[in-house]
Amino acid sequence: MAKLLKKPKKKTVKYLDFSECTSYIEKKYKINTNDYSNHFLQFGDWLKENGEKMINSENNLLGHTKQFSRFNSAISSGEIKERPRQCFWHYLLDSVYPENGRPFELDKDHEEDMKSWAKEIWDLYVKEFGRGPYVSEW
Repeated sequence: MAKLLKKPKKKTVKYLDFSECTSYIEKKYKINTNDYSNHFLQFGDWLKENGEKMINSENNLLGHTKQFSRFNSAISSGEIKERPRQCFWHYLLDSVYPENGRPFELDKDHEEDMKSWAKEIWDLYVKEFGRGPYVSEW
């Protein structure tokens, strides 16, 4: 007797929205995953340490430019060390290669060669949401 042929049923893939997960992690842990080292705040921090207020570039472009020039000179001379730009999303693009709208996972295979700052953030995703799958759309 012949078996009845059954049509396959549609399957639903459950995934986590990477952007929503990022917002949650940033709020809960009070971090900025797009600027983890606060690279873009360093100029303002340097001014405060030197007892200065930032000159508004819209009102006084020359004054602001002079301040920024002194800041860059302090970096060049080694007086201060420039904070690196640490963006977790761009790190993932270069290492995990997520594609627009396609699921990706945070595999253990990637953990071995990770930079320590990226691993700290990676571990928060794994702790809060597991390894995925995640989807990001841009």
